[in-house]
Amino acid sequence: MTEQQEQTGSLITSLSALGRTLLGLMTDALQLLAAEARLAGLSLAAMVAAGIALGAVGTGSWLAVVAALAVWLVRLGLAWEVALLLVAVLNLAMALILLKTMAVLSRNLTFRATRRHLLPGGPVPDRTEPHADSRDQASAPPGGGSG
Repeated sequence: MTEQQEQTGSLITSLSALGRTLLGLMTDALQLLAAEARLAGLSLAAMVAAGIALGAVGTGSWLAVVAALAVWLVRLGLAWEVALLLVAVLNLAMALILLKTMAVLSRNLTFRATRRHLLPGGPVPDRTEPHADSRDQASAPPGGGSG
């Protein structure tokens, strides 16, 4: 066997070993990814279950507070009907505050800056804001170009 054939055989052996090593690294990385994904899924399920339990406990606590408020109002001399009406108005006010908070926070779910950065052609209209198209077109340079 010539020296060139020996070098070629050595190179093939080295490349084969490198391929096996890379395959092993990829397998290890995929196994780690699978294990972490499984853990994340189980953790999410546990968090959802805890959230449901927390909602039940919170609802029970809120009902107790509202009932105590109604009893206190009646003991102050208000009629039961008026006390219950005031408690209902309090509940509706809390519901409206929470709905408004959710509406404001939902705007953070659109990834607007990421879409604007990743998509060519300038700003991406945010469908959660009224008249977003007209605002984006008004701020665009003449001729529709980016610069």
